[in-house]
Amino acid sequence: MKTTKSKLLIRLITLLTLTLGIVYASNIITPKETLRQVPYSLMSTAQLQAEVEKLSTKGELPFEMGLELIKRWQSEASQVH
Repeated sequence: MKTTKSKLLIRLITLLTLTLGIVYASNIITPKETLRQVPYSLMSTAQLQAEVEKLSTKGELPFEMGLELIKRWQSEASQVH
């Protein structure tokens, strides 16, 4: 009888530990880009460039934001020629 209770207790503790570990890891790994959705399409190129420079100096520049700025620079350069 005691072995059944101790096995049940060990299983419950193991399940609780795994569950808490998964919840903790899922909160840590959440990307910063999903926390704040920046409407890049609504920004002017100058505003986007200022935001990219600011985030870049902090080391928090999302890849998509830098890519959007590069696309805009390319489209502006192709319109000049």
